[in-house]
Amino acid sequence: SHGPIQNWDDFENYPWPEDIGSVNLSSKWMARRVPDGMKVMVIPGGVFEWASWLMGLTPFCYALADQPDLVDAIIEEVSSLVYAVVEDLMNEPGVGGIFMGDDLGFNSGTMISPKAIRAKIFPNIKKTVDLVHDAGKVFAFHSCGNLDKIMDDIIDLGVDAKHSFEDKIMPVEEAYLRWSDRVGIIGGVDMHLLTVGTEDEVRYRTREILDVCGREGRYVLGTGNSAANYIPMKNYLAMLDEGRKWNKEVHGI
Repeated sequence: SHGPIQNWDDFENYPWPEDIGSVNLSSKWMARRVPDGMKVMVIPGGVFEWASWLMGLTPFCYALADQPDLVDAIIEEVSSLVYAVVEDLMNEPGVGGIFMGDDLGFNSGTMISPKAIRAKIFPNIKKTVDLVHDAGKVFAFHSCGNLDKIMDDIIDLGVDAKHSFEDKIMPVEEAYLRWSDRVGIIGGVDMHLLTVGTEDEVRYRTREILDVCGREGRYVLGTGNSAANYIPMKNYLAMLDEGRKWNKEVHGI
């Protein structure tokens, strides 16, 4: 309901990060320690998330109408920082790509209008997508919520893969059948099932998904959202184990 930036004075006095190298210390530390053949996918901030958090979502929504120049300035500052963070990582051989997390939606729609997202958010994300691709690396995009109205726009950004699917919005099989010819699909084993289901239920659902999404490629098995600490470990491991078994049975690997 309220963030640290509400007006131009707040914007001018905000302590924007200046030392990009220090922001990337942990990412570079990990990238230089992974085994040969393994890569790190770095998660920078999301343009919409950071901009809306700096104002608070409610003030941000009002400001889209009342202070659009201030919203634009915040978005520009945030996207410039994200770009600089990513640019600093592109020469790291252990960094395989970027996995941007930017939650644009909730269970029935987008957080702000698709029109505003297309005008103010996507052009800034596009710059980072192009930067990553110019470096020969992968750009995956995570966003929660019902993004049906903007999914084509997300694909048109050139992202290599999209993550976060939940059964109550759109089962991952449906997303795969609709979009996998244009973008990779990641995850979809529903968080609620992983949390409250039995191991057998998790295994059954994992195979259901793989039977549709796993045979032709452009799919990565995984959870519907970030693997939360309240998921029973036995269920998470059951998903992975069933995925390995299915892969061996179907693909022989």
